[in-house]
Amino acid sequence: MDSTKQNHAQQELRENKEFSDSIINSLPGNFYVVTEEGKALLWNKQVELTSGYSAEEVGTMLTEAFFAVEDRERVRETVGRAFWGGEVDLEARVLTKEGREIPYHYRGVRVNVGGRPLLIGLGLDITARIQAREENARLDSRLRSVQKMEAIGTLAGGIAHDFNNVLAVVTGFTELAMGDAKEGTTQMENLQEVLDASKRAKNLVQQMLAFSRQENRERLPLDLQRIVKGTLKHVRTNLPETIEMRQRLEAESATVMGNAIEIHQMLIHLCTNAEQAMREEGGTLDVSLTEEVLDTETASGLGNLRPGAHVKLVVRDTGRGMEKAVMERVFDPFFTTRAVGEGTGMGLSVVHGMVTGMGGGISVGSEWGKGSTFTVLLPRLDGIGRETGSMEGSQGVIADEARRETILVVDDEEPIRRMLRQMLEKEGFRVQEASDGKKAIRMQAAEPADLVITDIFMPETDGFETIRVLRERFSDMGILAISGGGKTVQGDLLPLAKMLGADRVLAKPLESKELMEAIREVLASR
Repeated sequence: MDSTKQNHAQQELRENKEFSDSIINSLPGNFYVVTEEGKALLWNKQVELTSGYSAEEVGTMLTEAFFAVEDRERVRETVGRAFWGGEVDLEARVLTKEGREIPYHYRGVRVNVGGRPLLIGLGLDITARIQAREENARLDSRLRSVQKMEAIGTLAGGIAHDFNNVLAVVTGFTELAMGDAKEGTTQMENLQEVLDASKRAKNLVQQMLAFSRQENRERLPLDLQRIVKGTLKHVRTNLPETIEMRQRLEAESATVMGNAIEIHQMLIHLCTNAEQAMREEGGTLDVSLTEEVLDTETASGLGNLRPGAHVKLVVRDTGRGMEKAVMERVFDPFFTTRAVGEGTGMGLSVVHGMVTGMGGGISVGSEWGKGSTFTVLLPRLDGIGRETGSMEGSQGVIADEARRETILVVDDEEPIRRMLRQMLEKEGFRVQEASDGKKAIRMQAAEPADLVITDIFMPETDGFETIRVLRERFSDMGILAISGGGKTVQGDLLPLAKMLGADRVLAKPLESKELMEAIREVLASR
């Protein structure tokens, strides 16, 4: 071969190599050609940039040495199977020369070049994909948690409504029986025990309703720092000597829209939970109140919170902590790790309902043996005056002499009608009964009553329709609405009932004193 042809051939080889190098170096990832012995035969510049090794170093290393120690055996087995099975599909962490681990996804196929088997393929950095996958998993978990809480809340609300109807009968007839019993007798003492138990059951129902977010309390601008400071004084006096309490209240502006009673109960629940975790071995209870501004990404990651200024309340203990399985269910109602007789397990679920009801969010972080941290975030109000007065309103009871007025009782539950009849007749009223709204309207047209007591939730013609028709046709009569939906009727439904014509709305179970005061007030106003 003459020199001209030789030079031309060498030039062509150089051009072909430059062409192939430019192609493999332009690939979006780590291109590789690996021998059956596990040595890199060919690679692109990206392999060197990713790993931090020089070309000379890459050429002397086995394939598995490029990966995290925990992944090497799996890499070796996968590459070995590829030479037998024809292809490779692998996720593994690349270990850089500086010790940094980067997740990669490798795809490759076996080829034969001159009778020699080689593995050729490409690896892509999947850091963003894994982060998105973890974020989706976290969001899915949060969505399932929210859906579960909503489902349990709906169930709790339904149970509470029906249970209130049962309690109304128990409480009412117990009070009637106590009216016939003599003071100081065993019979009176037994009846008082029944009545006390009914009141405790009523409180439990209110917790269920609070969890299900069906109980709406009045919310006002409040100085959270002042309430927290006052509550912690109470907490400190009840802590055992083995538990030290530290507080750091540093929020300059801590005005939130909330309910003082709920905030007090919320903090008591969290501190009690911490105290129980440290009861055996003692420890430290840390409570802090600071300000935090949430950006859009952080707020969305915490649930339904809006971005902006928040007040951050943190309750941290150094107790036994929680395992992951317990932490995932910590806000579920009726789930508890306490022994029988030490509580209902409703405490933290009620806290969850209170916080979310105030437009905030609550989260927990814990590790077994290292304590737990509960974080509450509430939207901060700027430029709004602080509420310092009492939140309790007067009952506005108007005294009235006993008169023989007629009261029409409307309820689909026969025991409740019978209980109300005895209670009202004992107070000197004439009583009529109707099992549904249509019958009540017909009875009122035939023989008008001075006041109608009607249940809200009834089949066919419900209390709302009954109130609307009665008010439209009989403008002078008094209307008192009652419901087993707890304080819901005094929150969401009160405006509607008022708009339709009800004078007062009460929640079951009713105590006779509360009922009589409402009746006298309505009759006096009419």
